[in-house]
Amino acid sequence: MINVNSGAESYTETLEVIAYDAPQVTIDGARTLFVGTEARYTATATGPDGTPLEGAVIKWTQDRGETFFHEGPTLTLSSDTAQRFSFEAWVRDATAPDDDRYAYTRERAYADFRPVKGPRVFMTGPRVIETGKAYDYQVRLSPPYKGMDVELAGYFTLPNGEAVDGETLRYSPTEADLAAGSMALGYTAWVKGYRDAGTEAKQDIRARVWEYVWPDFNLHLRSSASMAPAEVTARVREIAFRGQLDAPQYRWELPEGNGFTVTEDRWDDMRGLQITAPGTYPVRVTISDARGNVAVVEGTLEIGEAPPYEVAITYSASNDYSREPLELRLRPYVTGGHPRDRVVERLYQVDGEAVESSGYSARTVLEQGRHEVSLTIRSQMGKEVTKTMTVDVAENQPPVCSIRVDDGYSSWRLYAECEDVDGDMDAFEWKVNGEQVSVRSNRLTLLKGSYDDALPQVELVGYDDAGDPSSSVTAQ
Repeated sequence: MINVNSGAESYTETLEVIAYDAPQVTIDGARTLFVGTEARYTATATGPDGTPLEGAVIKWTQDRGETFFHEGPTLTLSSDTAQRFSFEAWVRDATAPDDDRYAYTRERAYADFRPVKGPRVFMTGPRVIETGKAYDYQVRLSPPYKGMDVELAGYFTLPNGEAVDGETLRYSPTEADLAAGSMALGYTAWVKGYRDAGTEAKQDIRARVWEYVWPDFNLHLRSSASMAPAEVTARVREIAFRGQLDAPQYRWELPEGNGFTVTEDRWDDMRGLQITAPGTYPVRVTISDARGNVAVVEGTLEIGEAPPYEVAITYSASNDYSREPLELRLRPYVTGGHPRDRVVERLYQVDGEAVESSGYSARTVLEQGRHEVSLTIRSQMGKEVTKTMTVDVAENQPPVCSIRVDDGYSSWRLYAECEDVDGDMDAFEWKVNGEQVSVRSNRLTLLKGSYDDALPQVELVGYDDAGDPSSSVTAQ
């Protein structure tokens, strides 16, 4: 440096600048191995342009650079026990200083030694096969552990014991398979180089074997009722047939008209039907397949007419004389109608006025006179029927009473003798010398000592179960 004022010169310390490339590093080698085998790992260093880096320094460590247990591009590991080695390759350019940790590119890897076992075998193929046809079976093999770099081999075992190498097989069932009803294919696989060490693995697949024989059919008709309206399911079924038809076709011949409707046709072999009018309905189906077979099935639906509803009103009365006030408990009695229909509403009326009900029964009180009691039912299918009956209610007849007196030694016993021609007695009202007493029964006892041995004036009024009083009677 030069001072601009004095012209004096001075110099800095000399610095050494070293420039080097940071290598790219890859490690090749299996990550998972069997116990007792050797694993060889190769670290490859390349420059920024992807060309191999000549003379690169490669060191191997298990403790992230605290110590290095091997130096060189290749590393060999082995183990007689199941364990996992984790390690790193530290790589630098040959011109980079050894003590500069930032000069190294680090790449991690591991070696996982696992117990010896066979590969994983997964065989696929049809489980129902027909004689005269060929079917493909495939096997997918994978190493016993993830990350293994091994070769696998295997073979099929046919039902007759013959072995066929490879991972695909085309098989046609034999007459022996048909006679047995099923066949089994086996597959044996192993890890190449380790077959005798216990790496064989097996899997079987079984298939039912059948012969295509054109079956007999029937037409199954299932109806919700034997009378209109009815929901019907019509289905074509094979008889004693366990296979699969070859491209079957179903041609349905059904009645036409307002009373017959197809409600379901999503499946070729089934139809959903609705019949709203009574009558005879023929159904015919023609079945064919891709092999030229044809069959015809037929059935007939006999749909009758639902009987009309018969409605009656049953009731219980509050007295046996049909006299006022007459309390009636009304109940319906309904017969007939469609078996799938049900009564959803019951309406009671007395003399044209609605009566409150529980939905099933009702209660009403009638006074003297003639009354019209009606019941109207409505059904889920829209049927409506009304039944009417006449109830005559008689005027209540009041009771007739008298008093019987029994003269005892120290008391008088008085008895109410009443008659109610249209009911029963309900209560009795007694008065002694004009004063009402608390006794409500049909008997009154008076002590003679309380009245100087002279019978006082006693009055009686009886009440029947309709609440009407008798004429007052007196005893003295």
